Amino acid sequence: MKITWGVRIAGLYISFVVMIVTLVAATFTKKPALVSDDYYFRETKFGEQLQARKAAAALGAAPVAKMAGDRLELCLPGGAGQREVRGLLRYYYPASPSKDRSEAFRSATGTLSFAQPVDTGTNCLLQIDWICAGTRYYAEIPAPWMR
Repeated sequence: MKITWGVRIAGLYISFVVMIVTLVAATFTKKPALVSDDYYFRETKFGEQLQARKAAAALGAAPVAKMAGDRLELCLPGGAGQREVRGLLRYYYPASPSKDRSEAFRSATGTLSFAQPVDTGTNCLLQIDWICAGTRYYAEIPAPWMR
């Protein structure tokens, strides 16, 4: 049996329609990861973090982290030494979220000391979120053992 040009065009058209129907069906069955049920809450938190980043940038200096023996010392900028500071230090491991951990802190001096993290061999960012004199600040700096 000889396949004519008309049969070929019909076969091509039918395969195109089947492909499009499959793609449309797939879009209705899969929920994209970019859509979340708590979008408004997340967006509000993100907006607050952006404001805190701007406030930290306005201080003119970033927090300074250094290792002192087996302790991590963190010095916060902007007159934090004269006022009470409270906040959260998060060890953020981009490649290994299971290693992430957080420590709350409160200090009257603006200089903080933490125990050395268990895993100092992988890439780590220190995410510092603090409040001083009613203003929220946020900064990310590389961990001192990564420099």
